[in-house]
Amino acid sequence: MKKPLAVFLLLMAFSSPVMYCNAGVMLEMVDYAVRHGANVDRGLVDGIRRAASSIRSCALKALGHYVVTYAWDTIWTCPHF
Repeated sequence: MKKPLAVFLLLMAFSSPVMYCNAGVMLEMVDYAVRHGANVDRGLVDGIRRAASSIRSCALKALGHYVVTYAWDTIWTCPHF
């Protein structure tokens, strides 16, 4: 694996849980605004929900990619096989 790609994947793997949690906070804030706000722009709300869902999806994908890559590298570098 190329070094810049490995560094990027490592950063994404460690920041993915934070991004995933922050996207959940975004969804909670939007839900609160919809429940308690009188004049909420539905287009803006839908856009924020789509963005938060996309962030969660990408964060899970990056975390999964890191886990699979790490497991694969561990299997190939294990001296017992």
